Amino acid sequence: MSIRLPNLLIIGVTKAGTTSLFSYLTQHPQICGSTLKETEYFSRLVYPDAHLEPISTYERYFRHCRDERYVLEASPNYWYGGPRLFEATEALLGRPRYVVSLRNPVDRFWSDFTYMKSKLLLDKDMSAQTFLDRCLELRKTGGDLKEEGRRFRTLSTGFYIDYLPEWISAVGSRSKIVFFEHLTTDPAAVVSELLSWLDLDAEPAGGFDFSERNPTINHRSAKLQQIANSYGNRARERLKRYPRSKELVSDIYYRINSAGARSELLDTEIRLQLDDLYRDANKQLRDELTINGYDRLPTWLADA
Repeated sequence: MSIRLPNLLIIGVTKAGTTSLFSYLTQHPQICGSTLKETEYFSRLVYPDAHLEPISTYERYFRHCRDERYVLEASPNYWYGGPRLFEATEALLGRPRYVVSLRNPVDRFWSDFTYMKSKLLLDKDMSAQTFLDRCLELRKTGGDLKEEGRRFRTLSTGFYIDYLPEWISAVGSRSKIVFFEHLTTDPAAVVSELLSWLDLDAEPAGGFDFSERNPTINHRSAKLQQIANSYGNRARERLKRYPRSKELVSDIYYRINSAGARSELLDTEIRLQLDDLYRDANKQLRDELTINGYDRLPTWLADA
């Protein structure tokens, strides 16, 4: 029996509710989700000299899908992949639909920074200002789009206007934009709207579990997190072959080492600096979305 491949992709952006969105949508009986949310199969095409792995490495995430109307995966790093990545998804998957979740770029910047700090992916003593300065430095040279600079791509990701028109122009009505702020305040309404766009019955959404997914947490033990990072780097590819095992291991780990959600606040001066950096881009984004029929915008866009 042939293995079905996705015809529905959540392509971005990071720290904008994509895990929650994936979880909500895959509760619908006509949507089959990949066994691992972020397969990242096409992500390597972000880098010019990289090539796709054999198709069999992608197919394994969808062997369980049968006759559902949609097969879904969600890899937020596809967002800034550019024409090369887009052409690859279209060539392999036909004409899939694409969902993008956007979030106030200032809040998203802070969320991504605290997430990487919690995962010990940044120096433990690095301040938010130092991180921002480094992001700015690499953005000027394009170094944040290189593999070695990927940890500092956070700032550039939030310039949504740099990427969105290209997607809309290429796929038109096969793309749908939602907003993190709407997803957190009324997830049922956002999901129902998406289901209607997909020509699916929205009635089952009345019984969905809309609890938050993938919050950034504090860890009880930094040492244990370091061990987890080290193990994860060595075992990631092996665990991808057994995605259910990966989920089980992750669940056990978070039960052991979670000390609750992080609650730090972004420094006011840095927030003002980020507001200034994103202001013009947000205005352009607002105009672009309005032209394309998006009239219910979150405050950070409506007031841009």
